[in-house]
Amino acid sequence: MVNKGIVTKINGDTVAVKLYKSSSCSHCSCCSETNKMGSNFEFKINQKVELGDLVTLEISEKDVVKAAFIAYIFPPIFMILGYIVADQLGFSEMQSIFGSFLGLGVGFIFLALYDRFFAKKTIDEEIKVVAVEKYDPNACTNLAESCEDF
Repeated sequence: MVNKGIVTKINGDTVAVKLYKSSSCSHCSCCSETNKMGSNFEFKINQKVELGDLVTLEISEKDVVKAAFIAYIFPPIFMILGYIVADQLGFSEMQSIFGSFLGLGVGFIFLALYDRFFAKKTIDEEIKVVAVEKYDPNACTNLAESCEDF
């Protein structure tokens, strides 16, 4: 997966990049830049960049699928396990439903702990900066002009 963004902050070897929204960038019609920008993203970098540079980031599809699996599959699995455990312990159906929500809460706690202690380190290792370019927001002044790079 490839994405582009603008360097907004540099702190030693850590940079903050304001990523483009993928859907907005795929078919640029030279709309205002604020409509195309997504969220801020911080990671470590070993290349020289300056504020305002346009960076192209790449992360393997395997890592994206792994992150999506952890974020979207683990909490429901814990929810189902919470129900099964409560049911096997002989609780009533209402108490088992409460157990499922308790399991969901445990799943979200697991997700928060994973994010805090493992995901940041993993992201720094998996993100690769493919290209660094000087960014010129005035490069696209003609609406008929193709703006595929921005």
